[in-house]
Amino acid sequence: MIGVTGQYSATDKLLTGRENLMLMADLYHLARARARARTEELLERFGLTEAAGKLVATYSGGMQRKLDLAMTLVSDPRIIFLDEPTTGLDPRSRRTMWQIVEDRATTSAANWLAAAAILVLFAFALTWLSVALGLAAKTVESASNAPTPLTILAFLGSGFVLTPSMPTAIRWFAEYQPFTPVIDTVRGLLTGGPIGHNAILAIAWSLAITVGSFLWARTLFSRDPVRA
Repeated sequence: MIGVTGQYSATDKLLTGRENLMLMADLYHLARARARARTEELLERFGLTEAAGKLVATYSGGMQRKLDLAMTLVSDPRIIFLDEPTTGLDPRSRRTMWQIVEDRATTSAANWLAAAAILVLFAFALTWLSVALGLAAKTVESASNAPTPLTILAFLGSGFVLTPSMPTAIRWFAEYQPFTPVIDTVRGLLTGGPIGHNAILAIAWSLAITVGSFLWARTLFSRDPVRA
């Protein structure tokens, strides 16, 4: 589950604070008892219990922001996108917000380092591939544009859409191209999800691309400029 808090409040000002939270709970199909408990928990956590029965139109800007943040957390999402979440909040509410974010950060330092290492290794591989493609180009203009098709691979992986939901032909390609295991490995490390054999595939792809691209680039660089 993914939660989003935009730059501007998404609350319904014709409803009360409690009704806004209950509405979100209904949209997420929470059981009635669970929805009420979650609503009261969030109202208390953000200091909105006393104002819970008032229309949101009567709330101050800071109170509306707190309610907006609470609505994002109703479903207890694993991933949250926050756009300037503390804008308009008083110091106490700001501390509360960052404490909530800190409490949800369960990824260990080792996992962060492992994710960074995978990304650096893959970036290093793509850099050598870009060098080789540039050397293989016939003109300066084509050399600068040669690596551009690589950016398309990121969109044909599992970064935006999970591979099982893709059409068959695209799914087959997405499952066996290098970006997918890298994306799945980083996602698993940072969210605590399963990684499986993706880490091994990500490292293998990175090493294969690096070695192959380096040898190709060296051959191209050492060619006879007259014959080239």
